[in-house]
Amino acid sequence: MALSKNRGPNGSVLRDERTVQEKNSLAAQGFLLLFFGLFLSILYRQKFLHQSIGQYPDIVILFFLGGIYFVLGFLKQRFLQR
Repeated sequence: MALSKNRGPNGSVLRDERTVQEKNSLAAQGFLLLFFGLFLSILYRQKFLHQSIGQYPDIVILFFLGGIYFVLGFLKQRFLQR
């Protein structure tokens, strides 16, 4: 049985810089999509449905936790580069 150069002996994909970068890029895109989706949901509820923040605290909490996660990840990456 011939092994592909990107596959390990058990058939799993090897972790090299390219696959790690691709995985990180997809995760970042998914996070941004979710983050801005929550932001747009908050704006829609406030501007068009005239709801107060107290009527959808779960969305607001997820939005702020996502923002905190984003900032902490950025700071962690920034300090690791030094």
